[in-house]
Amino acid sequence: MTLNIFCIFSRLWFLGEETNLGISDTGYGVFRPDVVNIRPDRMLRLHGYRDLSKIRPVIVKTAEEVAARAEEILAPEVHYRRVPVERVDSEHLTLAGGLVFTNRAFAKYLAGVSEVTVVVATMGKALDDEVIGLMEEFDPLR
Repeated sequence: MTLNIFCIFSRLWFLGEETNLGISDTGYGVFRPDVVNIRPDRMLRLHGYRDLSKIRPVIVKTAEEVAARAEEILAPEVHYRRVPVERVDSEHLTLAGGLVFTNRAFAKYLAGVSEVTVVVATMGKALDDEVIGLMEEFDPLR
C-alpha cells in the first residue's frame, strides 16, 4: 500500500482554483503553478477582518499592495518523491536510507504502508529576501 501524503492538499489556497497533483512513474516530480493569484480579501479575512466594508482604507490599500507585490515575487514549487518505508513502530517512521520521523500517530495511520510520498514546498527565495528586508525597515503596515 502506498500513502500519498500530499493528496490531502486538494486545493492550494494561493492559486485560487483547484489543482490536481499527480506522481510521475519515476516517483519524483516538481509542481510549479503557472499563475499565483493572491486575493487581498482573503488575506484580510485570514487576519480576522469579518466585515470588509468596515476596514480602514489604509489597511485595504496596504493589503492590495502586498498582494500585488507577492504575485510579482512568489515562485512556488512543490517537490515530491516516493520513498519506500523500512519500518513503522509505535512512534517512528523509518524511510529507506535511514531517515526517521517521530510521531505517535504513525502506528495508527501508517500501519501496513510500504511507501510514502515526501513533499517539500517553497514559495521561493525572493519572498525570504523581501520579508528580511521589510523586517529591517520595520514598517508595520507592510
